[in-house]
Amino acid sequence: MIRTFVMIGIVGLAALTGCAVTEKVPLPPLPVDGREVTWPDVLVRLRSQATQANEAFYIDNWEILTQTSKDLGQTAAFLPKASDIPEARKAVLVAMSASLIDDSRKLLEAAQAKDKNILLMNETLQRIHLSIRNLAANQDGTGRRK
Repeated sequence: MIRTFVMIGIVGLAALTGCAVTEKVPLPPLPVDGREVTWPDVLVRLRSQATQANEAFYIDNWEILTQTSKDLGQTAAFLPKASDIPEARKAVLVAMSASLIDDSRKLLEAAQAKDKNILLMNETLQRIHLSIRNLAANQDGTGRRK
């Protein structure tokens, strides 16, 4: 009997904790006064925005998807300006940043068209997620982090 109550309590606590984890924490604005943003901060920001865009896509929240697409483009433009850029990324960073900016623009256009371009949005979101993953992964091709 006691085990049953303990298990119910643990499951309830886990459910409450799980709900709290999914709450969105607003990202701080990007600096406009010339302050630097670190490489890890830019990557975390990009991952968070890509995840938010993906979630908005799944529930057809076009307003959030539109805003998140704009935010992704702004953050991608900060990639070459970040401090602490790994040497392995410097050679390809401008091209990868331009690619992310282009994909965020395509996602924005598709979001503004609402559900007319579902396949295009899905493909674009996949490219965005893969680009961000490649930015964070090691150059040895394993994708593992050190």
